[in-house]
Amino acid sequence: MSFPITLADTAIVVPFGQKVTGSSANLKNPFRTGMRVTEIRFRITSMNGTDTAIISAVAGLRCRFNVGKIPISDYVHLWNFDKVIDSTYVFNPALSGTTYALSNGGIDIIAVWRPITPIYVPQGGFLEPQFFNTGENSGTGSFTVNIIYLAYPTKELPRSVTYPWICSWVGDSVLLNADATDQSDRTDLRNPFDEPIKVKKLIFRNWHNSLAYETSATLQWALLRLTDHNGLAIVRDRTPIGVVVNHTDFSWNLSGTIAPNGYWIARLDELFSNINQSVNWRPYLSLVGEREVRL
Repeated sequence: MSFPITLADTAIVVPFGQKVTGSSANLKNPFRTGMRVTEIRFRITSMNGTDTAIISAVAGLRCRFNVGKIPISDYVHLWNFDKVIDSTYVFNPALSGTTYALSNGGIDIIAVWRPITPIYVPQGGFLEPQFFNTGENSGTGSFTVNIIYLAYPTKELPRSVTYPWICSWVGDSVLLNADATDQSDRTDLRNPFDEPIKVKKLIFRNWHNSLAYETSATLQWALLRLTDHNGLAIVRDRTPIGVVVNHTDFSWNLSGTIAPNGYWIARLDELFSNINQSVNWRPYLSLVGEREVRL
């Protein structure tokens, strides 16, 4: 019987504008066999304890993962890998889907990534995280990050492995008082490999600088269209983002394919004159997929 263990690298300081890699001494595969990582947890210390500042922290910090020379994600914001929960594990439904009340007054927030297929790390291998503090919404402060892997040993010696691939698009910051159009670039929601990516999930998040106007109004008036690089429609008609994604976790489980070296294009028509509030808003969209890699 295999028992899970935890591997942790704590107190990783990520200054503004810099990239910092987690410690191989702490996160390297300790077994004499391969291992599978079933869950990755991020614990983030924000600059102060307000809800808005903590959400800004999650919205300003990215991470990229590699297993050896195999990339398994682009630089993706922590809340776009999977789920975000607060340090009390309590979601306050009175607030919106991306705002989590810290009822204990703490300043930590936890983002959790549970890969669809547990990540294979060979004997002596290292699932390497590299953090990037963009400061997009949080200014020039530093963040302290703890990263924890839940893993178990495996005796398998696969010739090919299913690895994740996660990529994302961050839209422009706009005011909720005028109409605008925003579109991803071919380098955002992309497949940089020579084999197809099987897309499993689309995740939507949105940052704002006021808790009052982030709820159903923006989900109603931000209209999404999604196509592949050949113009094939995935979301054909302009559809409110709140209809495209599940209203409980703001994701959409789908079955699609990004062709080798292909990409998808997301277009948002933001009809925010209907909201008419002087509040900043920014969309985040990620694609979670998988590909087969020969070892």
